[in-house]
Amino acid sequence: MISWSFFEAEIINNSNFYDSASEEFMIRVLSREKRYDRLVTAEIKREKKKSLPFQSGLASVMASLNQEWEDYYDLRLNCTLARAQIKLKLTPKYRALKQLQLELSCAPSLEHCYVFEMLTQHSRTDWDAFATDGSEVVRR
Repeated sequence: MISWSFFEAEIINNSNFYDSASEEFMIRVLSREKRYDRLVTAEIKREKKKSLPFQSGLASVMASLNQEWEDYYDLRLNCTLARAQIKLKLTPKYRALKQLQLELSCAPSLEHCYVFEMLTQHSRTDWDAFATDGSEVVRR
């Protein structure tokens, strides 16, 4: 852990896309690209929502008219990388500051190497705790 005057830094290295805040964004970008390899698979699967068993009669007719769809995202790294994802957590030493989390993810391909960046800020929820879902500052 690195200590600066305002923040303490923690670096987390992952060999896969664990707890990725930018997973949906990565899948949307990679699924549109023409990649001829399968080093990283990124798929969006769309399925019709299942109707509830107690819907009958007029309710089922109305539900069939307003068919709703659910998207399922699947992101897999199909090769071995020592660092597919690096997360830098900057935890403030002072109560008035927010925690910053920078996540860098690498998605290799034979022709290109895609690097995704997501910076989020997390407000305090308690004296020594921060919100798990932060507000997005940068995504690219």
